[in-house]
Amino acid sequence: MSQNVHRAHERRKMINRRELPIEAVRELARDRSERSSIRQVADQMALGHSTLANFLKGANPHPRIRRALADWYFREIGSGGDEYPDVAYASAVQVLVAGLPERGRAEAAEDVVALLERLHEKSGLQKPGWLERLRAGEAREGEAEG
Repeated sequence: MSQNVHRAHERRKMINRRELPIEAVRELARDRSERSSIRQVADQMALGHSTLANFLKGANPHPRIRRALADWYFREIGSGGDEYPDVAYASAVQVLVAGLPERGRAEAAEDVVALLERLHEKSGLQKPGWLERLRAGEAREGEAEG
């Protein structure tokens, strides 16, 4: 098993698929479909193209479909691929703080963003645009970008 596949498998075990924000999956699937085609992305997901098209239009997926979507999402995130839509980063932060008490999640999410900023600074790297937009509140989970 390749390291990327192994990491994606480990991530699936750590994060309950039901807790994965479905809008993050939808945005990544939309982004990938716009870069290639709905048929190609549906094939990667082992779904029919009409099922994916309906999902991209906002349909609430059946649990079996949601499982396939989550598996694909973790494979994509684990592959390192291209930049992801901002909503994917915002959703990732929300997944990281999902197990905390609800009243402390917003502060914890800010702490995660601050940690990422410090790590970039410490490494001498320029902060990526998505991180700056997270800090500015421009990239929120559940918001689609136009």
